[in-house]
Amino acid sequence: FQADSLRLSKISFDTIEHKIKLLFSDQVLIHGDSLFAGQLAACRHGNGNDWWVIQPQSGRNGYYRLLINSDTVKIVGLQKTGLSNNWRENGAGQACFSPDGSKYVRYNGLTDIQIFDFDRCKGELRNPVHIPVFDFLDTVYQRNGLEGSGVCFSPNSRYLYVSSITKIYQFDLQAANISASKQTVAIYDGSFVEPGYYFTFNCMQLGPDGKIYMNALGAIETIHVIEHPDSAGQACKVVQHKYVLDYPISWGWPYFPNFRLGPLPGNP
Repeated sequence: FQADSLRLSKISFDTIEHKIKLLFSDQVLIHGDSLFAGQLAACRHGNGNDWWVIQPQSGRNGYYRLLINSDTVKIVGLQKTGLSNNWRENGAGQACFSPDGSKYVRYNGLTDIQIFDFDRCKGELRNPVHIPVFDFLDTVYQRNGLEGSGVCFSPNSRYLYVSSITKIYQFDLQAANISASKQTVAIYDGSFVEPGYYFTFNCMQLGPDGKIYMNALGAIETIHVIEHPDSAGQACKVVQHKYVLDYPISWGWPYFPNFRLGPLPGNP
């Protein structure tokens, strides 16, 4: 997977005729082969109106910071912090902000977990914490070039969930030692439709109902659900292949920021 640029298009919506008009497309914001393919993540600014978007670099420890308001998209700068990810992880893994906007996390199979504090007013990543996770994903990736990894916060922003092909882990971000708080809350049950199409774990997304939804690795119709992600340990209740769709989801998973996040209290 390669990304040669980050591009911008702008549309307008006619509320009378209910039609979309393309104003312009493919405006290059960032150009270069150093872009990580994927892992765009957005968080509302501390003023409650604008938005921050973070775009990682590939094989480096840089993060492009974009500020979006009602009519402009501005590249604020490139911040270097934390560990450089492995270039072979390009196009895989996941990144997201906590629902309260205070944390930013990204997870890949080889570099593993990186957690940052996030300043919603300045758009800066701070206090990087690296949590290594060596498991089946590392050996599978090294051998076959496969990837199946996702990350997501609980609605209360306390628990962090990490999916690693055959396992789902939970971390308590309020623990004195986050790494030591790891609990395995699900192990792949071996289900499949046919050889080569297994109901393993992949990307996650927090839904507006407070549940976490997860697709499988590859073109699979099944969806896994974490029913009570605000609960510790097994009480979070992971239900494997709870829903089966009419058509498969191939690798990717929709990303939605927290549109309900309001202004930061005390924001100047």
